[in-house]
Parts: sequence; structure tokens; C-alpha cells
Amino acid sequence: MVIRPYGWRLWELLSDELDRRIRETGHENAYFPLLIPESHLRKEADHVEGFAPELAVVTIAGGEVLEEPLVVRPPQRPSSARCSRAGSTPTATYRC
Repeated sequence: MVIRPYGWRLWELLSDELDRRIRETGHENAYFPLLIPESHLRKEADHVEGFAPELAVVTIAGGEVLEEPLVVRPPQRPSSARCSRAGSTPTATYRC
């Protein structure tokens, strides 16, 4: 995929505006990567009873087999145990 300059500028403007609005409310941004090492997900399974996710797994990248498979992070909650959900709506924020 190629993002042309006008598309990238649109993304920058949107990102800057969202960042400004988030900071105005006294919150901070957090980043939850799309791909995480499979070993990190196994740690989650040790802490949550009945944890058995069905995930997409990446085993080859750039034509080479990865040393450790990567999984697509489940979207239902943050992968950090230090974060808690504030609110019960789909747009609820997370406090870390």
C-alpha cells in the first residue's frame, strides 16, 4: 500500500487534532501494537481462567520463518495488566 503525500497530510492533520483533544481532557495517549509476540499472549493465559483466544498468527515475514510467531492482539481489551477500563461503553477509555 502506498499513501500519497495528500493522504499522509490528511492523516497528520487528523492525528494532530485527535491528540490535541485527548490532551485537553487531561488524558494521555497509549499505543497497543497490532502484532505481539506469542509468548506475551501465553502470559495472559496464565492469569485468566479459561483464556483460549482464537487468533491470526504470523509465522513468516519477508519470506523468512520468524524466530517467534506473532499474533494479532485481541481487540477487546489492552494487553497490559496495568491498564483498567474506565466506563462500559464501546468508546470507554483505558487508564494505565
